Amino acid sequence: MFSNSFSIPKILLSVILLLCSTSQVAYALDITGRVENAATGEPLEAATVGLLSTGRFVISDASGKFTIPGPDTGPYQLTVSYVGYAPFKMVLVATTDLVLKLDPVVLPGEEVIVTTTRATANMPITHSNMTQREIDRDHAAQDVPMLLARQPGVLAYSDAGNGTGYTYMQIRGFEQRKVGVYLNGVPLNDPLSHSVYWVDLADIMESATDVQIQRGVGNSLYGASAPGGVVSVELDPFGITPKFRFTTGSGSYHTQKFSLEGTSGLIDNTYAVYGRFSRMVSDGYRDLSWSDAWSYFVGIARYDGNVRNRFYAFGGPERVHASWDGITKAQMLINRRANPYTYEHETDTFNQPHYQWLTDWSINDRLTLHNTAFYVKGDGFFIQEKLGRSFEELDLDTTGLGVTSGDVVVQRSLDNDFFGIVPRLEWAHTKGRLTVGGELSRHTGYHFGEVLSIAGPAPIDFRAGHDYYNYDVNKTTATWFAQELYSPSDRLHLMMALQYQWKRYEQRNDRRNGVDYNVDYSFLTPRVGAMVDITEKVSSYVNFSLAQHEPTSSEVYDPQDFEDPRLFFADSSGGVYSEPFMQPEKMSNVELGLRLRTRRFNFAINGFLQSLTNEIVPGGGIDQDGNPIRANAGKSVHRGIEAEAWFNASSSIDLSANFTITDNYFKEYVEKFDPMNPVDYSGNTISSFPGLIGNAAITVRHPMNQRGSVMLLGGASVRHVGKIYLDNSQTEDLTTAPYTVINLRGGVAFEMKGQRIQLEVLVYNATNQLYSTFGYTYASTAYLWPAAERNYFIRLRTGW
Repeated sequence: MFSNSFSIPKILLSVILLLCSTSQVAYALDITGRVENAATGEPLEAATVGLLSTGRFVISDASGKFTIPGPDTGPYQLTVSYVGYAPFKMVLVATTDLVLKLDPVVLPGEEVIVTTTRATANMPITHSNMTQREIDRDHAAQDVPMLLARQPGVLAYSDAGNGTGYTYMQIRGFEQRKVGVYLNGVPLNDPLSHSVYWVDLADIMESATDVQIQRGVGNSLYGASAPGGVVSVELDPFGITPKFRFTTGSGSYHTQKFSLEGTSGLIDNTYAVYGRFSRMVSDGYRDLSWSDAWSYFVGIARYDGNVRNRFYAFGGPERVHASWDGITKAQMLINRRANPYTYEHETDTFNQPHYQWLTDWSINDRLTLHNTAFYVKGDGFFIQEKLGRSFEELDLDTTGLGVTSGDVVVQRSLDNDFFGIVPRLEWAHTKGRLTVGGELSRHTGYHFGEVLSIAGPAPIDFRAGHDYYNYDVNKTTATWFAQELYSPSDRLHLMMALQYQWKRYEQRNDRRNGVDYNVDYSFLTPRVGAMVDITEKVSSYVNFSLAQHEPTSSEVYDPQDFEDPRLFFADSSGGVYSEPFMQPEKMSNVELGLRLRTRRFNFAINGFLQSLTNEIVPGGGIDQDGNPIRANAGKSVHRGIEAEAWFNASSSIDLSANFTITDNYFKEYVEKFDPMNPVDYSGNTISSFPGLIGNAAITVRHPMNQRGSVMLLGGASVRHVGKIYLDNSQTEDLTTAPYTVINLRGGVAFEMKGQRIQLEVLVYNATNQLYSTFGYTYASTAYLWPAAERNYFIRLRTGW
């Protein structure tokens, strides 16, 4: 075991430097060709073409063409794979003008593109993709936001400081609640809070086949409205042949991971089965920030000619010690790992199993019907120690007691059910594809709080488990949408979409204040765009979208905060509450981009302008749980430039980089947290997002023998995040400092008796920077979340 403060191993640096300078396999002639559908002759874009002898692979372009460097010695075997087609292999005779015909079949691993949450190559949508190979390479023991942090425009951070436990992400300055997340097209955002609780899905990326990150309004036509972007995760882990993989690892802060997974392959040309079990634990970087999570994923698929059915069940219980609050800069000088939550039992316990049934029916050559039915069950609680809590707020009688408050321990629980269907019909016509569909979903939630104990004098009516609040809050969503992708020529691609959403919040049985309400929201949002293929390698696009985003249920009214209900509603006459003060956000989004794609170099750059009315932003102060109290801003703007590039320097080395420059500011905003002293923040920077984020990485996969059975692995990444204002005052003292972090990796992969074994060492924050990832303000004081110092994780994978 290394200590948390060990110096960077010289041997690791030496290996990486050696890999970067090693002479590569000499190449003679390039291998060129075209991949096409054997039945129709249509080109297949994004087919994977590889050489077994070198481990190198390329992706076919929009016309199905590819070029791959060929070694000067042979023999060698060419392989081609593409979702929905039988795998293709051949021993090369010719090296130029190959025509590789793939037979379409319905097999496990076929990707069914959910066109209403995923962008394809010819769509005018700003997006980035992560392949399964990239996920396997970068996913170790940290949670999903940390995995996505290398993508343009993404900011990620965690309470615990080392990427475990509660983790969060933002895109373009929009917090996680304004980023739509989908698993197989099923909305993951909580319908009431709009939040995504990644901690409830520990190790989910072990079962992921790819991830797409869309920025801006994106292609989501149902689920949570998403002005910031969309993260679409495909979970389709079935394989054509039986496979097994075991992963384990251990690292700093007693971080440990165990994962066991396998798939049956195709059984009787009809069935496939997949299963995974994982365990992830960590003490966290900060004091008392431990997490303990179990995870499972079970899937079964049936293939009946033109019909495919898949059923998934996944989830797992988690338990985390609270570390939700930051610490001051003065506290950080004394102990930067400090955690204000020192009560031993201040924990969060939750279990959220997911059930999905996906059906894909190819009615004929032109019509395909997709339907997804889902059910998510949420059940859990968190325990809190509350000092000096008012007995009146706890609904306790203080008559004759002589004191009105005390130190208490409370348990706050919830029991949620979320279910629905998402049908959609695709019609592939002569020059395009029309998709029509909808969503019908229902969320029911029962929330209740109990007083477990009181230190000191207690009211005479107190009993352990005293119920001090409970209420039901539900949400119903009905959506219909239509989207046309039309290509009047080979070089021009048009997108037109129209969406209608109706949503209703319902609150009933509010024990404390008796507040019942129904609040309806209805939105009609159009989207249009165009992409032009300037040449075979260069394309440009533009799109315009309108979007609206309703407040969360607690922004409409929070029954747990015990504020006067009249502070939330404009009309409360006769005890009927309606017309909430918090208004929905409205946004227009313009995107303009350029893409360049060659066999060794990809580059994309885009500019965006997002103009909002009534953007919901931190409005001054925090609530009883430390969350910012929010308000509507008058007018605000998010604008910027994003760019990303990938370069295949050789058969063994890939280079990548991206940057995001943003300017997020208020055009009109007067903060009225203190009604007697309103503050005009017009022209100020919107808090909580940096003006600059940059990433660069080198990835090395170097064959050590002719067969490529032994591979030397290495890599390094650097990430820079600029200054973050922690509130809207644009005060320099209330910021996080810019930081630059370097991560390293090194290892080896080899075959032994038919098994593939991979051993790696990952070093995070290799230069031991002391920095903070995020924060907030309270009473004009900055509170920061410190990030982990230099730490490591050793990972072992084996399988066949």
